[in-house]
Amino acid sequence: MELCAVWYLAGMRWVVVAGPSIALVGACLFPDLSQLSDAGPAGDACASCGDATLDAPADAPADAPADVRPDGAASFCAALTPTPKLCEDFDTGGYAAQFTAAHTSIDGLLGSDGTAFTSAPNSLFAKVGTKASTGEQAYLTRDFVGTATQLSYAFDVRLDAWGSGESGVVAGTTIDFGTPKGHRLVLFMKNGQATLEESFEKDGGTVVTNDHTLSAAPTLGTWARVVFSIDLLAKTCTATVDGKAAVTASAMDPSWTSGTPSIELGFSYIGSNTSVWTARFDNVVIDWK
Repeated sequence: MELCAVWYLAGMRWVVVAGPSIALVGACLFPDLSQLSDAGPAGDACASCGDATLDAPADAPADAPADVRPDGAASFCAALTPTPKLCEDFDTGGYAAQFTAAHTSIDGLLGSDGTAFTSAPNSLFAKVGTKASTGEQAYLTRDFVGTATQLSYAFDVRLDAWGSGESGVVAGTTIDFGTPKGHRLVLFMKNGQATLEESFEKDGGTVVTNDHTLSAAPTLGTWARVVFSIDLLAKTCTATVDGKAAVTASAMDPSWTSGTPSIELGFSYIGSNTSVWTARFDNVVIDWK
């Protein structure tokens, strides 16, 4: 895809506009993340989005559907055993408290949302508009230390608006970001179809992309629990949507190696869109060994 060339020209993370980067690998390696999700009260606007440094997204869709998940534990993160490398339910400390950086383009917005969530009282709200011709952004990044050989990334997502025929990325992970051996795997959405897309740069600067199409995908206006995993020893990726297998041990390029992980959450790329995209995210968990 053309957007992949933008990723790598910018060092494997989109910085082309204003602003500053799995079924489970093994049942005994990670907790059952796909089954842990709590419900909050119904909400359809984003009156509480933003904080002291952000404006409230007054243009959040007024007709967004209410949350429909059944009630669960009072604290999502406290219920996880063993404790993962990161769990963020956006309920305390601000929406970016556990992330390294926030990135927004000229018409992008991030904020806390107290009207729609899967664990009370807040979720992360992300919106991109149509003003940045080179690609809209509204996403968080977190850089870690350490070396991962098997990695799981899970989150709740509710896409409330997207452009027909348009495409974008809503989450991803990079191994060894900013280095010559950096490799990236993202959840790519277009026309309601989801794909895990891997991308990396070969010697000479050629960008390689490989797609792993999901057999199920998040649907507009409905919360979905997405989990995708990478086994860097077996060179495979796996994904589930609401606990159901969507990609099963699909072979990745053999050039993937163990390395230091980083993640992105939100709209890290929407290309040449003519429509507003909005989404909520909650209960983000990343773990590896």
